[in-house]
Amino acid sequence: MPVPCGTRGAYPLRVNRPRPRSAAAFAAVLALLAGAPSVAHAAEAAADSLAETTPLSPEPASVPPPPAHDAFYGGSFAVSFFDGDVRLAISPNVAYQVAPKLFLGGSATYEFVDYGDGGPTVHNYGGSAFLRRRIGKAMYAHAEYEAMSLQYFTSPSGALGRETVEFFWLGGGVWQPISANASAYAEILFDLVQDPLSPYDNGRPLTRVGVSFFF
Repeated sequence: MPVPCGTRGAYPLRVNRPRPRSAAAFAAVLALLAGAPSVAHAAEAAADSLAETTPLSPEPASVPPPPAHDAFYGGSFAVSFFDGDVRLAISPNVAYQVAPKLFLGGSATYEFVDYGDGGPTVHNYGGSAFLRRRIGKAMYAHAEYEAMSLQYFTSPSGALGRETVEFFWLGGGVWQPISANASAYAEILFDLVQDPLSPYDNGRPLTRVGVSFFF
């Protein structure tokens, strides 16, 4: 006799649910494992392709190094005022690199001197050889031998005479690039000879400003 549903002790209706097939599932897992190397290889190939086309970090644009210069030419201009005297000098120069940062050069100089207070004006001229050694990015040391034909007062008559006077300048300067191939510079030099006819005796400095063009 059948027992009514819903009463205590009744048997629930049995629903036929599909059970997982262990053999089929195990075969599927084996197939997946067997194909894992090829899948990993495909993923690695895709990553490499992406890395080749899209770098992780963009490289900065390379900046070419500044060109090396083996020589320069140019000139300097000097002005000095001492004891009422006015001295104006111009000195064109040229130099060649003989060692890293070391330049050997020569220059010619013309100097105009006005003694003021009704005194005469004189004209001096000469030439020099110099060494210039760069120090760092904006400084240099300078040594120069110079011989000048100077006009001077003779005594006791006070007439003008002319004599060759030697100088040995030692000092340094600073320079500042103003274009790709040109620099402005300023230097201060002291004469070590101290000839009695030198207008730069008693430790008076010589100051110059100029421009150099590199090639």
